Amino acid sequence: MFKRRYIYEGWNNWSQFEKDYIQKVKQEIKKQYKIDLDVKKDYGPRTATGFVKEGENKVVNGSDADYRDTLILRFCYGRNWKLDDIVKSLKYHFEWRQSFIPYPILNDETLKLLKTGLFYLHGRCMDHSPILVLNFAKLSDLLKRKQIYPENFCALHNLFARYMIKNMLIPGQVERWVIIANIN
Repeated sequence: MFKRRYIYEGWNNWSQFEKDYIQKVKQEIKKQYKIDLDVKKDYGPRTATGFVKEGENKVVNGSDADYRDTLILRFCYGRNWKLDDIVKSLKYHFEWRQSFIPYPILNDETLKLLKTGLFYLHGRCMDHSPILVLNFAKLSDLLKRKQIYPENFCALHNLFARYMIKNMLIPGQVERWVIIANIN
């Protein structure tokens, strides 16, 4: 049985077994699905809001800009080191990520949404995790009045998430963020 892991990045703390297994998973994904994760890829055609164009959900060869080997390591622990389960789950994850996660774009619609105060960053908590505040009451009101659309909310949320990952998380020390949700 494997020890539970809480820190995935930083400190170069992977065992040799973990490093070898990550390579094994990469080789299996390449063999079964022709996806080479050592090559960076272009996501392909996108709409103005950043979503993939209709009918373009086949996984493109390569890895996206946010891919790191820690993703495979997380799937290994989550799937109890069962190679077939890991490979199938990763392929599904890559399809989902490529098709349904918008590329972060700050266009006029997302900027308008940002100015509503629907969500914002509110510093850090005591363990230095960034705090994101979401106001679902305001979201519900804006949706009812048809002032925003779900794809704009997703695009802005993705922009915030990627900003926090790139600029506010510290590998090996701060690897999560806190969300405060107002649901009144």
